[in-house]
Amino acid sequence: MELINAGQIHFEDILQQDIDVLIFSASDNTDISDWERISLIPAKRKIFFTTNNEKLYTQSFVSSIEKIQVDLNNLEDLILILDELCKQSATETVKLVIDYTFLPKKFLGTLISYISLQEAICNRMIIYFYCHTASSERKNRNKVSHLNLEPILSYESFKFNNRPISLIIDLNNDFNMDMLIKTFEYFTPVSIYFYFQQGNDTVIKKYNSNKKKNFNFLETIYEYDEKNIEQTDNQLRCLVRQLRVRNRVIILPMGSKTFTLISFLLNSRYPDVEIWTMFDSDPITVLPDNLDLVYKAEMIKDDADDCF
Repeated sequence: MELINAGQIHFEDILQQDIDVLIFSASDNTDISDWERISLIPAKRKIFFTTNNEKLYTQSFVSSIEKIQVDLNNLEDLILILDELCKQSATETVKLVIDYTFLPKKFLGTLISYISLQEAICNRMIIYFYCHTASSERKNRNKVSHLNLEPILSYESFKFNNRPISLIIDLNNDFNMDMLIKTFEYFTPVSIYFYFQQGNDTVIKKYNSNKKKNFNFLETIYEYDEKNIEQTDNQLRCLVRQLRVRNRVIILPMGSKTFTLISFLLNSRYPDVEIWTMFDSDPITVLPDNLDLVYKAEMIKDDADDCF
């Protein structure tokens, strides 16, 4: 399916929609209070995905919520589950809410990639990507333990893989300079574009003060507002369009939920733009208090010219 439009809306707008499927998840330490808002969403089906590593008790869930377990090390099972969900929900237009507050990066990336590559779901799909402040994240921040460079969404092409590499890295407070240096050495990029959240100048100061040697690449730094998904999406898309003409583009989201979402949506537009992870577990960037972020994306079948 082709992504034709995306824009930021208010959470209250979802409540006025006739939602077909709501997908959400949790971390090991999720509080029940973190689900109060999504319980308001009027979805025909509410599906809770859990991974094998989670120790979450869901006895408090109402019986209408479907609970499905997946293994992040075997995402083929997830694809089979999604195939079945799509067959059951197939209509002219499908409306889907994905609460990615607690979704692991690999899960979210696989989900978006599956939808963009799928041609048999419906003529039109409207996806509401929802993220909110979670009190449990403030109490239980996930610290990275070691470098683990691997692709989440890669692009196998001899032509592209032999191009000079441009890295786009989303920096957060928990980055480790030794890990970054190993990343530079692994990719040997010709250019690096650092993104950091607005008002968090300490990240760049930390990076500049911990440089251990000069690297032979072009270095550019951008500031973005995590609360303004649409603006960041537009800025990053403009940069990627320029870079991918001559370079192999690799994005490394380090923790920001919204930046990670934008990266996967870019891959759905431009499959040659690769998304990699640096860590063995997802670091957490905590959103400001009482914040609901909704990004609406519209996709259509490539041959659905008359669906509007």
